[in-house]
Amino acid sequence: MHNTQPQLYAPLGKRELEMLKLAVTGHSNKEITNIMNIKISTLYKMWGSVFYKLAANNSRQAIAAAQQLNIVHIGMIALLTLPAIARPRSPMRPLPRPASTARIYSTPLGTHA
Repeated sequence: MHNTQPQLYAPLGKRELEMLKLAVTGHSNKEITNIMNIKISTLYKMWGSVFYKLAANNSRQAIAAAQQLNIVHIGMIALLTLPAIARPRSPMRPLPRPASTARIYSTPLGTHA
């Protein structure tokens, strides 16, 4: 019979736990690298380690396993169930560009009409 209860094969490190919590709260990989001040390659290595430790194949499975093991708070998971429009905007995500900053010049630079 197949056991559906996830297992933690090794303890998560402090930085791995920080990364997982940021992912659970809806931060993108790019935002996580900026917040944690790490390279994207380091983040991918950390994800690989978390996948191994939680026996997951992707971040969704890792987050679900972490929730079932009570590694992350259920309140964080609730954000992921909201539609993207209802999620709080991350402070790292840039605001949309206003229409007023559209290209000012109607002719190519260096030429005169």
